[in-house]
Amino acid sequence: MRPSPIKNVVILGGGTAGWLSAAYLNRALGAEISITLVESPELRSVGVGEATVPTFQHTMRFLGFEESEWMPQCDATWKLGIRHIGWAGSEGRPYFLHPFFEFPEPRHLPTLAPWFGGAGQGLTLAQCWQTARTEGWIDDPFVDFVVPNEALCQAGGSPLSKDGTPLAGLRYAHHIDADRLVTLLRETSCSRGVKHLRDHVTGVERGAQGELIALKTRTGASVHGDLFLDCSGFRSMLLGGELKEPFESLDHQFFVDRALATRCSLRGEEPAPYTSAYAASSGWIWETPLRSRAGQGYTFSQRHQSEDEAAAEFLDHLGGRGNEADLRLLTLRPGRHRRSWVENCVAIGLASSFIEPLESTSILLIEYQLATLLNQFPQNAHDTVRRDQFNRTVASVFDSVRDFVLAHYLLSGRRDTPFWAEVTALDPPESLSRRLQELKQGVFRPDSSLASATIFATRNYMALLDGLNFPFEASSPTVTHLASKSWILDTLEKARARHSGVAQAVLSHGEALRLQQRDRQESGD
Repeated sequence: MRPSPIKNVVILGGGTAGWLSAAYLNRALGAEISITLVESPELRSVGVGEATVPTFQHTMRFLGFEESEWMPQCDATWKLGIRHIGWAGSEGRPYFLHPFFEFPEPRHLPTLAPWFGGAGQGLTLAQCWQTARTEGWIDDPFVDFVVPNEALCQAGGSPLSKDGTPLAGLRYAHHIDADRLVTLLRETSCSRGVKHLRDHVTGVERGAQGELIALKTRTGASVHGDLFLDCSGFRSMLLGGELKEPFESLDHQFFVDRALATRCSLRGEEPAPYTSAYAASSGWIWETPLRSRAGQGYTFSQRHQSEDEAAAEFLDHLGGRGNEADLRLLTLRPGRHRRSWVENCVAIGLASSFIEPLESTSILLIEYQLATLLNQFPQNAHDTVRRDQFNRTVASVFDSVRDFVLAHYLLSGRRDTPFWAEVTALDPPESLSRRLQELKQGVFRPDSSLASATIFATRNYMALLDGLNFPFEASSPTVTHLASKSWILDTLEKARARHSGVAQAVLSHGEALRLQQRDRQESGD
């Protein structure tokens, strides 16, 4: 007997993972698939503000939301990168920016906007900069030459030109109020036909071959489905609980396992166009600026600092903008389940895996899992070929994110506390060790997300390594064969000058946000 096709999708859990999954699959699959989301009526959201990466704007556009519409509804601001403060240690720069880049960096294509990164003669600006740095010709930051984001951040700029139109060639992301985003996704999804059930799940009904058949609820309901998405967060009720898929912890590499989070006022009159990540005694402190307030948190290692000690350090950092009564303690669980798709259950978001929020990858991994699920959408509840391909792809991209985030700690110049002394002494995974050795010797990999399932490309690593005083030892002989010292330096200086010019051609972050709000009000929304 031929297995029945997938007709009913059941999502366990709301929050960002659950409602983004509902909206995404509903938009992609339409009325052909029935979607039911079941969530507990009592679970509390963190809702302190969340940062994204550039993929999020494309996801929102795919869901049918224009930036001018959803940003004001979600108290959202623009994000040009992440400013890391104090990570390099006393002998390094006070801060460095990890900006967003076009992917991959184009070669010499005169038709492209100049700040895209093309250098000329088939070379990239990254290759030119590394050669100049290795040869001792310059000591200036990598990001100054390859994108205008640092110049824009210093000027408090936005992605909008003076006339209010988007700046061509600039890649950016957003800071969002996660609670408001969930409300928008829930209301939109339900208006498009997604069924919403608020109830407690008390059990699961299984089939003869181990597949999930239905969720049992406290009120006696049975929610039947052909495919189940586990969006229950760290509880992982279906994948880790019912199906008992092993969890592979990364606590031996990522020491931060707790976070104190709160809402507070902005530091200045206008929100900064970047996320701030301050290195602290036993971890790091984030600041995510929204329009009306800031989301702040301290991600720390409980093994190196007690909750009371962390709270005292965090409140001192806030400088009167927060109080102890408003702090919420979160337990983090770095690692991933061995497989994210088992039987006819696919775990999305925290129910599948988690690294930590340092590079704003939580929503990114949800987006990646959903896109991969759509590409490998099963024919039936026993489609092992697509299931196995999904698991390989998701595991590969998780490992690439793990390597990049871990590099922040291993390469830091800090040794001033037991936490930093221990974390900087760790041995890197073999994949990260190999990547660092390549970059040290000027070996640039071809960047292709489709070929290698990587998220962070060569330029991401270059920005990070430069910010952490990484010892580049050699450059590619190709560069010096193709270009002279004077040509390389002239090319880099022209690129930096263009970026400075861009910073003068945009609205300030506050002006752009006010313009967006005014346009929305005038349109009657």
